[in-house]
Amino acid sequence: MCHQKEATAALIQLDTCGAAKLFVGCNHAVRSAGEDAWLGKPAPEDPTLDGPSTHSASPLQIENSHPDCKNTQLFSKTAASQALTTGSQRTSYRSIKEAVEAAHDGDHIILQPGIHNGMGETINIAKRILIRGCGSLGETTIDQRANCPTFRITRSAVIMNLMIDMTGFREAVLVTGTHKVGPVIRNCTISCSGDDCVNVSGKAQPNFLNCNMNGRKCGLCASGRSISKLHQCIISECGQQACKASDAAVVNMTECQLKKNREECIVGMSSSSITLNNCCLQSSGGPAVDMIGTSVLRMSYGSVQDCVGGIWLWEQSSCALDRVHLHVGSSYAILIDKSCKVQMKGCCINGSLHMDDEAWQSVQQKNADSNTFMAAKATVYWPFEEGPFVYEANMLTA
Repeated sequence: MCHQKEATAALIQLDTCGAAKLFVGCNHAVRSAGEDAWLGKPAPEDPTLDGPSTHSASPLQIENSHPDCKNTQLFSKTAASQALTTGSQRTSYRSIKEAVEAAHDGDHIILQPGIHNGMGETINIAKRILIRGCGSLGETTIDQRANCPTFRITRSAVIMNLMIDMTGFREAVLVTGTHKVGPVIRNCTISCSGDDCVNVSGKAQPNFLNCNMNGRKCGLCASGRSISKLHQCIISECGQQACKASDAAVVNMTECQLKKNREECIVGMSSSSITLNNCCLQSSGGPAVDMIGTSVLRMSYGSVQDCVGGIWLWEQSSCALDRVHLHVGSSYAILIDKSCKVQMKGCCINGSLHMDDEAWQSVQQKNADSNTFMAAKATVYWPFEEGPFVYEANMLTA
């Protein structure tokens, strides 16, 4: 419980104070690797800055560094010079991995503008630390080229103001652990050229605020009993789904945009639960929402625009729609399998519905007067076996 309060407090502090006052330990500055970043090398060695790395650290308060990091290098040089003469801990590092290993709970790691990397290895974050990129978004980039995640987060840390560019056949960010793991990832752009963008597993409870995600496969893949919260995020142009939830995972999205993804915007499997509040799903190559198993969708004050299909339910899945506007493309706006359940209130459906009489009667009996149905202007058909609808055998599920 104390860890959950810790994560919630961190989120509140970030919303109200910017660089959170929760992190009042030492400052650790990380220099850019420059032209050698793509080779997986650290920043050039500087004996003036890379002083002794042992002995106890002196508390350098976060308030000593200006928010825009303009004085970070000068601050680091001064601290390093003091380290050389007084024997205190160094404050400037050649790589993120080195700084994270040296940090303690409550410390603040500042990535100076430029290009950084993980040196071909995963950066394991198992400490309550804040990692922040300097300048505006895009000025500080992590160029990771490896077949392992850039970050593996197993503690309630904070990552903010970073562009994470992952090249490799693993996810860019992995969040896993118990329910006590509640990291905050804010104002970041995360992309992965070979796999999922973000994976959340176990019982972890991460928070994503104002983030952009793009992956060759999924934008966000949630599994286990994890609980993922996204606020004002954009997941776009993924090779598969924008968001896929399996097992008993829970995904809550508020004011998010899921657009231009090759397959579905949302896929819910097994007993997963997905809640969308004031979200926009648009221009996907498949149906906006595809729910199977006993998965549950709750969507309110949102819209579905220009997707191949709208909301499709299979097996024993269910959905509750409240004041949702659906305006879809060539296939069905609402498709309900025989054993599925749907509730609609105050919705505007522009397109064809495909459901049995029992499901239709249920829709008619509950809040019938509050829903508006408009017939499709063109002929509606089942999608052809092309693009995301092509059957591909899977040796793990076949």
